[in-house]
Amino acid sequence: MNNILEIEFQNQHNEMLFYTVPYVSTDSSFNLARVFQILNQRKELKYIESCSVSQTSLEQILVQLAGKDEKQ
Repeated sequence: MNNILEIEFQNQHNEMLFYTVPYVSTDSSFNLARVFQILNQRKELKYIESCSVSQTSLEQILVQLAGKDEKQ
């Protein structure tokens, strides 16, 4: 997934890998449509079996911010 700038590996559970892709505005040359395009290309090439994209919840954001605050 090296075509996605600033992608961040988060976790692995069994054979599933979880990544965070930062929000990019629609004005950018790289947006959510581009993420789907790259994922579908990888799927067609058999690099990945399946994928899904989900939006971060407010609760997840608050937990991440609280974790960063505790580290400081």
